Amino acid sequence: MAGIVSNAYTRVTASKSEFNWKIDNYSNLNKKPKEFLKSPEFKVDESENLFYLELYPSGFQPDSSGQYKFADIFLCQVRGEALECRCQILFWGDGEPAVIVKPGMCSFDADSKKFLIPKVFPIDETSAVLVKDYMELRLDVTIFTNECESSVNVSIDISSDESPRLDCSRLFLTKHLSDMSFRSKCGKLVAAHKAIVASASQVFAKRLVQNELENNVYITVFEYETLIEMLRYIYTGQPKETISTHVICNLVEAADTYAMKGLKSKCEKMLISSLTTENAISVHKTAYLHDCTHLLEKVKEFIKFRSQEITESDEMYGLLGDCMEVDLIKSMLKK
Repeated sequence: MAGIVSNAYTRVTASKSEFNWKIDNYSNLNKKPKEFLKSPEFKVDESENLFYLELYPSGFQPDSSGQYKFADIFLCQVRGEALECRCQILFWGDGEPAVIVKPGMCSFDADSKKFLIPKVFPIDETSAVLVKDYMELRLDVTIFTNECESSVNVSIDISSDESPRLDCSRLFLTKHLSDMSFRSKCGKLVAAHKAIVASASQVFAKRLVQNELENNVYITVFEYETLIEMLRYIYTGQPKETISTHVICNLVEAADTYAMKGLKSKCEKMLISSLTTENAISVHKTAYLHDCTHLLEKVKEFIKFRSQEITESDEMYGLLGDCMEVDLIKSMLKK
């Protein structure tokens, strides 16, 4: 018996832009605090509004002691318009991001033409974001227009008399044709398929061949959400993008345990792109414990750039939970 299926779709329209700015002979700037270098103007969408950056190499905003310790940037628009946008700034070094700044949402009203992006890098470590004597940065900005486009597609759904087309993604988290289950740390069971699981990991393949299951249940030491994302990768080739740093770090451990190099590589890239002062120590610990060479190199650079904020954080000891690890970080910062 056929039925009607209605699929609705709504999109909030937005304009995206990428602006690259290269500053040569950077050491010749000699800017004092609150003195800036203005970038060329650029457009984000088809409107007449233009944007530009103001870089304050010696800082714009002093700390509580009146000292200027960080360089600051303003995102500016030529004419004042009320708008919402999201942006991030990447400072390049040796072909890869050396510093990533994510201020989040930037709000302009009709009277404001500038938005402050503070503490983009420590002034006394400016050399870390230079290649020879030039600085290269990239601004990614998305402007939301507050307009929506909606559509509804109506189609005829074929009855269950017709055999469905099966693929790995359709079998994800379903009991259809399932011949095994995984048990998470908390005891929850998740349906799976031996052939699919074995094809993703030689470790799984070996243990399944040796029948190391209890009543077709594979017992793991991983949390439920970590287990779900590991299986999502096995069935779809990609973990969910919107997952916490804690889960990604656990996924690195799972990838290491079950020899899934592809998952490990994806997780490393996700952690590099989401580094913050709040998660840098836990990411460093994960990279150190699981031999993530590239990730470890990047997080070390990040920690050195943000050393003052990180070492003064009350969360530093709590995140590491290990005095030896604390000493390792502090010795690294002194180098």
